[in-house]
Amino acid sequence: MTETPKDQETELKDLKKELSRLRLEANLRKSLATQLEKQKKVAEDAKAEAQLKTQQMEDVSGQLANTCRPKFMNRSLAANRMLR
Repeated sequence: MTETPKDQETELKDLKKELSRLRLEANLRKSLATQLEKQKKVAEDAKAEAQLKTQQMEDVSGQLANTCRPKFMNRSLAANRMLR
């Protein structure tokens, strides 16, 4: 069974449409992968920044505890002496 030129034209058009659709899909996948990589980088940077800020807060908290504790204890002892 031989194909007529009209059948070949129709098949060619269908193949071109399919090729066009596949190219579009490939471009969309590539674009999506690029965007996902960018978002991953942003998330990693934000996580690193949050970890840095957490460490800084812990350091400051420790310094405050070391500074405030003796003052509080001295005041408490002074208050106890005054009550006696």
